[in-house]
Amino acid sequence: MSGVHTKIKKTGHHQLIVMRLKWKICGMRDPENISQALELEPDFMGFIFYHKSPRYVGQQWVGPGAGFPATTKKVGVFVNADI
Repeated sequence: MSGVHTKIKKTGHHQLIVMRLKWKICGMRDPENISQALELEPDFMGFIFYHKSPRYVGQQWVGPGAGFPATTKKVGVFVNADI
C-alpha cells in the first residue's frame, strides 16, 4: 500500500515537483505499540484478522482505540473471509 504522492507547485516561472512517500505499518496488536507507532504519523496502519498469522489481533481485540488519528487510515488483512 506504499506509494509516492506527487504534487506540482508553481513558483513564478518555475515548477517544483514535491514527492511524499506514503507508508504503512502492519501487524499491530499491542495498544502501547500502536500508540508509539502513531507518533511516527504513518499514512496507514494494518491489522491482521487471519487467525493462523502470528500477528493476528485475536478474538478479544476491541480496535485501535478512540485516540486513533483521522490522518492514519486503518487497513485490515483478511484471508478467505466471508463478506
